[in-house]
Amino acid sequence: MEAGSRTINWAAFHVSGEHHGPNEFVVDWIQDMNTPFFSFNVAVPMRVHWLLRKDSQGKERVYRYFEEWWFNKQLNQETTLGPLGMVHEQLRWWTGRFLVEVIKAGYL
Repeated sequence: MEAGSRTINWAAFHVSGEHHGPNEFVVDWIQDMNTPFFSFNVAVPMRVHWLLRKDSQGKERVYRYFEEWWFNKQLNQETTLGPLGMVHEQLRWWTGRFLVEVIKAGYL
């Protein structure tokens, strides 16, 4: 991705930076969301991480993806109160698995 803007039906992504490492690449962008459900635009600055590793055939694959909204670390047991962080971590895991299954089933 180059610095600049990308647009889809419900959002525009303004890329401000891209950083590459040996096992990860990070993109800083501002996501302007405008959906039919909201009558206003929401600008969310984000840092998106793609962690890579080689599979059995030697090809690099994404094995983990996570976002930091407003460049804040995700809530977990180390960054907030233990029980609250654990609940937040489990909710992220559950919604992520649900979304993967919905995409695999062809609904999205």
